[in-house]
Amino acid sequence: MSKKYHNILAIAGIFCILLFTGCQKLDNDKNAIISKNVDWTQGFVRGDITAVHEMSLYDYFTDEKDEKIKGECVARFLLPFGENSYEELKIYQSENSYHYYFKEQAIDGATPSVYSIEKNEWDMEDTVPIFFDALDDKFYFGIESNGGKQKLALPEHIYIIITDIDGHSEKTVDVKEGLESLGCKNRPSGMYTDSDGYFYFMGSEENTTLYVIDSEGKGILTYECKSQSGDCVFKPVRDNHGRIFFPIFCGEEGDTILLWKDQNNSWKELTRLENRMVMDWYTMRDNLLFYAENDSLIRWDVLTGNRECILNFKENGIPEYWYCMFRVDENGELYLRNYGEETEWFAKVSLEAPVYENSLTVGITVEGNTVSFLKGALATFGRKSNNSIQVQHTEAHAHDSDIGENHLLIDAVNGRGADIMYVSYQDFVNLQSKGALLELSELIPEDVKEKLLPNVLSFGMIKEEFYGMPIGLDLHTMFVNSQIYDGSGWSIEDVLRLAKENAQLQCIITADTENAVYYEVLSALIGYDLGQEKSCFIDWESKTGCFEAAGFTDVLELVKKTGFSTEYSGNEDIESGRDRIVTKEALGFPCNACNPVFFNYLMNEFGDICYPVGYPAEDYQGNYLTTEGLLAVSANISEEKKEALKQLFEYLFTSECQKGLHDSLSVLKGSIWEHIEYEEHMDKTYWSDGTSSYIVLWQSEDGSAYMNMYEELLENAQVYKVDNKLLQIVLEESIPFFMGDRSALDVTRKIDNRVQLYLDENY
Repeated sequence: MSKKYHNILAIAGIFCILLFTGCQKLDNDKNAIISKNVDWTQGFVRGDITAVHEMSLYDYFTDEKDEKIKGECVARFLLPFGENSYEELKIYQSENSYHYYFKEQAIDGATPSVYSIEKNEWDMEDTVPIFFDALDDKFYFGIESNGGKQKLALPEHIYIIITDIDGHSEKTVDVKEGLESLGCKNRPSGMYTDSDGYFYFMGSEENTTLYVIDSEGKGILTYECKSQSGDCVFKPVRDNHGRIFFPIFCGEEGDTILLWKDQNNSWKELTRLENRMVMDWYTMRDNLLFYAENDSLIRWDVLTGNRECILNFKENGIPEYWYCMFRVDENGELYLRNYGEETEWFAKVSLEAPVYENSLTVGITVEGNTVSFLKGALATFGRKSNNSIQVQHTEAHAHDSDIGENHLLIDAVNGRGADIMYVSYQDFVNLQSKGALLELSELIPEDVKEKLLPNVLSFGMIKEEFYGMPIGLDLHTMFVNSQIYDGSGWSIEDVLRLAKENAQLQCIITADTENAVYYEVLSALIGYDLGQEKSCFIDWESKTGCFEAAGFTDVLELVKKTGFSTEYSGNEDIESGRDRIVTKEALGFPCNACNPVFFNYLMNEFGDICYPVGYPAEDYQGNYLTTEGLLAVSANISEEKKEALKQLFEYLFTSECQKGLHDSLSVLKGSIWEHIEYEEHMDKTYWSDGTSSYIVLWQSEDGSAYMNMYEELLENAQVYKVDNKLLQIVLEESIPFFMGDRSALDVTRKIDNRVQLYLDENY
């Protein structure tokens, strides 16, 4: 094992303390920090983000979980090892000992070497470790006395034990008096070291203070934020020369500054990012600084001020970038270590495209929450295939559904497009009608089909053949006033009848949007109906419109009377809607894109006065599933690629992959229960969105009734295949009536004529 370690990136944590730093052995000439002369006292050139580079991750392999080491992992370090490889050092605590666990990670996929060194010669009685750091081939262990019995107060002693790479103690420094001399009263939340031997402690009170102690334990310098304005000190970043920089968020200005201690023991503001809170800083080498902002990795050339977005985390299968370590070697190569809860892997980041055995291309023409998920899933699948299958995506958003306006769709029709398309339902139908899509029955394994929610497959059915698959869903339902209506489902006739029977009714719906206007009410009443086989206004069997015969004039009159409100907006909508339902002024509360957490909240908020019946429908309960897009396969895909395609589909519909859907619902049965966790000691139920975020769920009496009800809605919901043209015709032609320019009967007859023309041309 090499005993020269450079550019160490450290993540160290215990008692919920997360330390994330980068370090490297200091060169002989400390002033040779960058290739050009820069006056550090004047700070960096600021500049703006000027370019976006779509860098890729490749040369990766999965890192199996460590089964042999028992104890808590309290520190992680990323260490260079040799050409195209590096080591990860983990420190585990078990009883009174520490295990040093090294694993050489070869980028080319060679078998890693694993070994452990156990050292405890410097352990002291009745002490516990609270800090860890590493720099210049040395480890720094912060240990407090009293066995950690004092939870917040400054302990009797805080020792910094400096060891060599084998764990042999070289020096012990008691920093307790130095901290006290600087006004520190509570246990710090983090400790870091620089190349000059100084120790930096982050204060425990909301991370608003910094304390600097010299190598002998003497207090040197203090920094205190203006805590009343929301200031905060974030975890620091180190350069390859051992200098350390602390990001400080200035709440009053809304800026993030980089603070450092100069050779004269004075604080210097090195740079300022205006109007931005940037918390995650990774590493710095020479004049290149790397940090995360807006789900992207930013590379900042501090000489020129040029900042570039070089990597999108989510699109590369990294949902949480705070579980990342980076290092840059002397050649400027960037390496990434991801250690998320679900998967762990290493990768080289590069602009160069690798060569794969098989390649699949995906054309994306929609926008929405599932697109980001899909891109990340494609990247993760590539890693899991061990470099055997490459999946590349291309985007061309089709804001207009006209197939002629999107080059990806044109290429698909002409047989020279992407292997797979992710398209809107309307474009999906157009592509299939032109013979551009492959029938998928043989490519979707039966065990995958069996795992799907009922009706999901019908999204992609055209004339009893299967051409497309959704990857995420939204649930649409309406909560109805139980004091006015107690049925299990309702129709347009029910709405009209209830409006006549309840004189106090002032509005049909109280919306969760800024304003409930005529068109929103009309859409809620008939919009979903128009997309179903059992529609009250369209006879789909004979392909004829029947708005006049079905009494649409009465619907128009009701909407005009009760369909306008400007009183409610923002978070007040739900409370105001509840109040209007309690007083029987409102009939229902529409809920589009209803996720389990929001459903749980509404059930708790409404109680017994409102329950989910769904939208008005004919002969069934009007709860609906929608999807932003469908995956479809080119009719011209080669036989060689079909096997890779099968593997991709199998992965996309695994529980592991579907758990990455943060803003949409999984297509799998029972998926909501994988996100629910019960903490017995707190007697609370939590919802996990697939990241490290947990949301407390309001509980019914048995703690699960709300979710059981939600799951029942999912499993019985109808598939809504969006055809906006029909609803668009109705809304357009209704405007003259709402404006008082035409009668309801004239408008209804005009709608029947236009709808019939559309049906004749398209069905």
